[in-house]
Amino acid sequence: MDDYYGNSHVRDRLIEYAGGFGGSGITSVYFSQCDADIYSDDAIRHSCDLDWFLEAGKEVARSLCDSESLLIHFDVEYVNFDSPILVFSDPERAFQIQQPVIEVIEEILLKWGITPLHLLTGQGHHFVWRIPHHSSTESSLEKLAPAQEWIREAYDRTSCRIESKNCGSLQCPFIGLGMVMEYLANQVKRLAGERTPVPVDTTAVISGPWECGKPREIVSLDISEYGDPMHSRMIRMPFTKYMKTQRTWISGFFDDCYQHPDMFVIPLHEMNVQQALKIRHDQDAVMDLAKRASVQIPDESIGMDRLISEYLNSSLRKFHEEYYDQEQYPQELWDQTYARTDFGSLPSCVRRILENPNDLLLKPAGMQMVVRSLLAEDWHPRHIAGLIRFRLTDPSAGWGNAWDRYDPGVRAEFYTRLFAGQVADGIDRLIDFNCTSSKEKDLCHSNGENCSLASLCDKLNSKKHKYE
Repeated sequence: MDDYYGNSHVRDRLIEYAGGFGGSGITSVYFSQCDADIYSDDAIRHSCDLDWFLEAGKEVARSLCDSESLLIHFDVEYVNFDSPILVFSDPERAFQIQQPVIEVIEEILLKWGITPLHLLTGQGHHFVWRIPHHSSTESSLEKLAPAQEWIREAYDRTSCRIESKNCGSLQCPFIGLGMVMEYLANQVKRLAGERTPVPVDTTAVISGPWECGKPREIVSLDISEYGDPMHSRMIRMPFTKYMKTQRTWISGFFDDCYQHPDMFVIPLHEMNVQQALKIRHDQDAVMDLAKRASVQIPDESIGMDRLISEYLNSSLRKFHEEYYDQEQYPQELWDQTYARTDFGSLPSCVRRILENPNDLLLKPAGMQMVVRSLLAEDWHPRHIAGLIRFRLTDPSAGWGNAWDRYDPGVRAEFYTRLFAGQVADGIDRLIDFNCTSSKEKDLCHSNGENCSLASLCDKLNSKKHKYE
């Protein structure tokens, strides 16, 4: 790796992706290890310390925060819940499954005139573009952010945990961006679902097998980064070594260290996916690619203006407006409101999630189950988010330092808004809102108890397509 990271072309590309040009002028607020706790002593360094990561042979990510632009990042990946390493042991199949989804994304973005930087990662694809700070496009996103002060304070409070506080003033546009990215993900989910039998879902919502004898697998449209304060998220850098198979929980699924496939994150430049899957394993070929493939993040303000305009005239926007018309109960009233919620009328699978929030309520599938069930019981989605926020802050659940980096209220807001919006907009067809699917997802532990989701599903089906 010394020879690789010492290569001048590789270093130029790393600096370019970090916002610099010609070897200087980095705009990334910080660098970090991928999949790491950014607050650990050796995980985060100021942007001037890129060399520290390279000299140590670390896997490098740049911050989503940028001093000159608001970055837009759309992450697509293959997820297999039964065999997490299948994407590495049989990448041709995993990437072929994703291909219809990738084609839909490219078609949709092209409709708006957005031509992003397209990267191939270990498990899927990254689409990245940007808009300049203080632009009219960023102002349009800022106006979308809800006026609730506690939401903005939550972003600002957690942003104090990093050395650079350049992210604080950017949180409102980022919140608005998250709402627009929900719209993008929903459009992809709707259209791609018609082209592939494999489930396509927003975030890694665990799925049952799509066919008898098939594994539990999905194509994930991972927009989860918009459910956390912007400063807490980082994105992988092209032309760095992909080390997720060696330094995360996935490594435990390999028989020995020699099975870990060496690979690099690369741009799809003058090649198709099949060619890229071969090149990414060849260090010399990757260095050669660095001579001729730019990874500058493009300014797509004009295309984003078109996307925002379409979102503003959408049924999802109508849902978002109604969602924020209702206030949650303030924290000082939780003891008299959310704390007194009677879970007794809910099916045992739903009660179990709410009564054991750590970690059942942290999982997207658990959050979705609660949102669906309470919507069926005529809860306003904003109060569903309030109840989830209350449960995620219950000290008896033993959270430890889980919320040092993130914020439970922001997390609850995002996932509730996402899942409730998909029901209201008809994106969620509720085909897996049943007891059989709940067992397949490991969410059902009724132990023979008389329990059924059928009545809730019937109620919720009558509420679908509300905003069409």
